[in-house]
Amino acid sequence: MIELTTENFEREVIKGDSVSCVVFTARWCSFCHSMLRNIELVCHSISDVKFAMVDIDKCKELSAKYNIRSVPATLVFEDGKLRQRRTGLLNKKELFDLLYSKEAKV
Repeated sequence: MIELTTENFEREVIKGDSVSCVVFTARWCSFCHSMLRNIELVCHSISDVKFAMVDIDKCKELSAKYNIRSVPATLVFEDGKLRQRRTGLLNKKELFDLLYSKEAKV
């Protein structure tokens, strides 16, 4: 899983060549720790998605740009555009559904 910053976000996500699943987290958030564990379980079985995280305390500009009001927040980007957005702890099935849903929900 890649740790994103304001400096590498555009290169890795917006101009990247794959679908990106970006989780906005905070070190102090216990739900975020559980979410990251769930993503670790999912990322081993998915090779066509780039998984990344953003620490909201380190990247306040990105958090503001994407209107992150609570964590964990999971955003899915495809072709540089935000396609899906969910807030809260997601289990493995919910992650798969979010990543492979063709219906945009932002």
